[in-house]
Amino acid sequence: MIRFVVVCGYLLVPLAGAALVLAAWRWPARIAGLGEVLAQVMESRGARVTLLLFVWWVGWHFLVGSRPRRITSRDRAAAAPATG
Repeated sequence: MIRFVVVCGYLLVPLAGAALVLAAWRWPARIAGLGEVLAQVMESRGARVTLLLFVWWVGWHFLVGSRPRRITSRDRAAAAPATG
């Protein structure tokens, strides 16, 4: 259940970003465009390092952690029904 909530949270971030991009395109005087925002944020070295670490963290948890696990004899023994 918690994984579902976390994945939904991560899916909401790009959806909110897309909504902001569309709103900036529709009302350019009210909301800065994506290029303007990224140019401002990327001026700081700390922001670039933070963004790099965030992307690495997300990739590590979703891509590396999603590999199928190898089933061992210990797993089979634990899953076997108890006889008695």
